[in-house]
Amino acid sequence: MPEFEFKCSECGAISTFNKREDANSCPNCGSTRLVRIFSAPHIVKGRSGAGGKTLCCGRDSRPDSCPPGGCCRA
Repeated sequence: MPEFEFKCSECGAISTFNKREDANSCPNCGSTRLVRIFSAPHIVKGRSGAGGKTLCCGRDSRPDSCPPGGCCRA
């Protein structure tokens, strides 16, 4: 489900809403002066079902040249 983040122009609070239409006032101060901010999308790593790959490079197992916790781009 998408999430929409808005920053209040009055108090500076950042709020997350599940629907863009719900962003009509700041939950912190009540102001209606909200500005949409764009954030990085949430990405879930791991198997995406039967036959899915577990590494970001698309491999099933980590090669020796790949650092632990890093992303292999081979």
